[in-house]
Amino acid sequence: MNTSSVCLKKQILQHDQLPVLPSGVPYLLQTLMDENIDNNKLKAVIGRFPSIAARLLCLANSAWAAPPVPVTSLDMACARLGLNIVRSVSIALAISSPFNPARCPAFDAERYWCTALLVAD
Repeated sequence: MNTSSVCLKKQILQHDQLPVLPSGVPYLLQTLMDENIDNNKLKAVIGRFPSIAARLLCLANSAWAAPPVPVTSLDMACARLGLNIVRSVSIALAISSPFNPARCPAFDAERYWCTALLVAD
């Protein structure tokens, strides 16, 4: 083994608490990747993840989405945002949930989400 392999192995062994995706997220990701998903199934699956549903409601009510009336349900949020935005934001939230941004002081959450939403748009 070369020195870089030994060093890498040592670092991996020191970090025994790797982030784990919450239960149900693999099913969510599998469902979101289905190109033929209908709106009812999408809403039902996302409804099982209250934190994602709440973020989608916030996004649908944001100035970025500019709703003419307040969005009060997941059904309305999905219709307002569209399948691609709902899918992208849900995947990003599901994957990022186990990571603690406090461990990386240089990470700017506001900039990250602004950039992510602009790219999604």
